[in-house]
Amino acid sequence: MRKSLGFTLLEICLATLVFIIALIGILLFYLNAQEFNELASSFSTALNEAEKMMEIIKSTQFSDIYATYNNYRFDPEGFSSGLAKGVVYIDKETGRDDLLRVNVVICFRVGRRIIGEDLDLDGILDTGEDKNGNGRLDSPAELTTLVTSRY
Repeated sequence: MRKSLGFTLLEICLATLVFIIALIGILLFYLNAQEFNELASSFSTALNEAEKMMEIIKSTQFSDIYATYNNYRFDPEGFSSGLAKGVVYIDKETGRDDLLRVNVVICFRVGRRIIGEDLDLDGILDTGEDKNGNGRLDSPAELTTLVTSRY
């Protein structure tokens, strides 16, 4: 009867292979977690900037809102230059002179991803950017509210 004095080369190679596969899985999980963390941070920044713009619009006199802010483009703070663009869309509600629908949309880049329809981040709806055919840019970082002249 032969006694085992150690591991065979095949056993060591298999154990090393299992270890490498597990290490690659952990590394990929870590890299994806980092990417999602950056995405969540940028998304939070975009929503905060949309809220700030919404507050600026709501503090403007009602009669000046449409003329001043419809199709207004701005660079949101908290992003490097050219990595985000905000657009304000204002629609007059049908049959209501005292009611405006205000949409603040922010598109931004995180790593290689563009969040929103504005693929070149210029704040202008270009050919091929309107994925849902509604005639304006859309983004997950978008706020909508109704503003009235009545207090």
